[in-house]
Amino acid sequence: SSLCCDCADRSVALHHQVPPEVGTMPVNKEQQRKYQRKYQSTKEYKVYQSRYQEKYRASPEGKARCKADRAKRKERKRKSDLKVKGWTVGTFKKKLESQGGLCPIGKHSFSKKNPPCADHKHAYVPEPRGILCSVHNAALGSFHESTKELKAAIKYLEKYK
Repeated sequence: SSLCCDCADRSVALHHQVPPEVGTMPVNKEQQRKYQRKYQSTKEYKVYQSRYQEKYRASPEGKARCKADRAKRKERKRKSDLKVKGWTVGTFKKKLESQGGLCPIGKHSFSKKNPPCADHKHAYVPEPRGILCSVHNAALGSFHESTKELKAAIKYLEKYK
């Protein structure tokens, strides 16, 4: 079978072996995704994955490495999510300290079940506002950030108090 990359060492690992039914290496991103999906459905890939799991995930070093990788992925995702909302990790930490670690709506501390969320104005370029607990952040989103809807909800609750 052909090689999936230009390896100097011809005694390549199993994951470098490209089954003939997969085809040649892709040129653009779309072809690359298609190639990866096709390759990952092959028997050779599944054998490689099972050998990898036996070798690395079973060992203490492999378990530690997997745990570290998960932590790195989680941190990258957090940074990416904050960036989309107009925040950075630094501004998030500063704002959390300035709020005293409390949700400004409920005046309660954050917990694992009710973590801090970066609130932002929903505009073309998002503007950071504050840090709310996940419950209050979802509530504001449910009311489409409309003060009119929030006032109507308050009237409704007071009517049935």
